[in-house]
Amino acid sequence: MSGAAVPPVWIADTVRPHHANTFAEEWFRLSWESGAMWDAFAATALLHWPYSDAYETTPEQDRYQEIEDEILRRMLEALLPAVMEAFTRAASDVLSRERDR
Repeated sequence: MSGAAVPPVWIADTVRPHHANTFAEEWFRLSWESGAMWDAFAATALLHWPYSDAYETTPEQDRYQEIEDEILRRMLEALLPAVMEAFTRAASDVLSRERDR
């Protein structure tokens, strides 16, 4: 159907820092909780999982997880400002364009 009216969508007046922070923190939280962060880390082959036949986690496996978690936490801390800036820029541009429609 050409010429049909586009339904209105509520759009915030301004993209504020809390919007960008919420986006970044939720993205990181969901990536962490889903295991995607660990899958991505494992794909690097920087460490090799210390396999064991034991039923309980071994000290070597605990150490592996400590190293992996520290690397991922530091990476997320370093990424936070860049993700917030990129989100603010992208959301501001797109929402500004949409307000002008």
